[in-house]
Amino acid sequence: EQEDLTLLVPDECLEWILHKLSPGDRTQSSLVCRRWHRLEGRSRTQLSLAAHADVMPFLPRICSRFVQLTKITLKCDRRDPSINDRALVLISKHCKGLVKLKLKGCKDVTDEGIDHFSRVARSLKKFSCGSCGFGPLGLNCLLQRCADLESLAVKRLRGISQAFPELLISPGCGRIRKLCLKELRNARLFGPLIIGSPNLQVLRLSKNLGHWDKLLEAITEHLPHLLELHVERLQLSDRGLQAVAQCKSLEALYVVKASECTNFGLSAVAFGCRHLKRLRLDGWRSGRIGDEGLISIAKRCRELQELVLIRLSISVGSLTIIGSNCASLERLAVCNCESFGDAELCCIATRFRALRKLCIRSCSITNLGVEGLGNGCPALTRLKVRNCNQVTSEGIGNLRVR
Repeated sequence: EQEDLTLLVPDECLEWILHKLSPGDRTQSSLVCRRWHRLEGRSRTQLSLAAHADVMPFLPRICSRFVQLTKITLKCDRRDPSINDRALVLISKHCKGLVKLKLKGCKDVTDEGIDHFSRVARSLKKFSCGSCGFGPLGLNCLLQRCADLESLAVKRLRGISQAFPELLISPGCGRIRKLCLKELRNARLFGPLIIGSPNLQVLRLSKNLGHWDKLLEAITEHLPHLLELHVERLQLSDRGLQAVAQCKSLEALYVVKASECTNFGLSAVAFGCRHLKRLRLDGWRSGRIGDEGLISIAKRCRELQELVLIRLSISVGSLTIIGSNCASLERLAVCNCESFGDAELCCIATRFRALRKLCIRSCSITNLGVEGLGNGCPALTRLKVRNCNQVTSEGIGNLRVR
């Protein structure tokens, strides 16, 4: 018989090797022998479980095997019964070093379960939940007791939809740096949390009901360190963008499908947010944002490095000023812009000297415009052309030759 050379490998080295494997390969490796099974369980730090109610009897053994877990993901199908409060309490007792917890579809986890969990999981830094059964009471317990909590993501939370107006989300310890709110009916309940988080750097608001102009006016003056803001499919107008302009340190702004926003609001952002480096605009075919707003951005936001334009009306005039003023622009994407043609593409080739990545999707360009890129954009390393019916493989081939 051949000697098992893996027996000569120290436990620490084998654990390091297992740590480099993918989750699936780790699971397969743990079945090789009892030693590998023991070391794999002792060294694993991340675990994802199907959080159906049927897994409850096995949780004690699972928690006993994986003693070094720092990140846990629990997902359950919406149609199936999920784990309950008892499972969450069990996890908190066994996983003392838990840093990140993600719950999805855990309908049977209530405010009481989150309350008990927060009493033990004091080292938690990141918490994400979607389609769960708890509400403001549970979130307040988490924010007040988990002093190291820096990242919070809340999506389609059932308890939030049923909450009374007085059940506001408090700032707790006020250390939140990243907050994501998505598909909530009463997202305004998070107003005190946002205002009471002076260290907030990233704020993402997506598909939340209600008027957001007044709320943005109330919160932006309290966010001196905000660096990144995402607003998607919100009831937002120029008044809200004027409030965003108060965030002087803002470096990234994403305005997606806000049909009431116009050039006036974008110009206000240009005046206030002079340090913008990444800008994404989706006009949603409203036709209210175009050359005027982009020219304002080009004249005042000279540190721009990334620009994404979707469903906007743009021309050579605005692109010329962008290329001349934004010398650091490295990434540009133009999608579904009917007015974007060969003339605009030739302008990019001539003016955008630092451009490294260019993406064009569903625009009226032809082979002639694509071939023109070969005479410009000296720094270009990556080009994507999708769904442009007048561009053929022959045109792309000619560009490669150049």
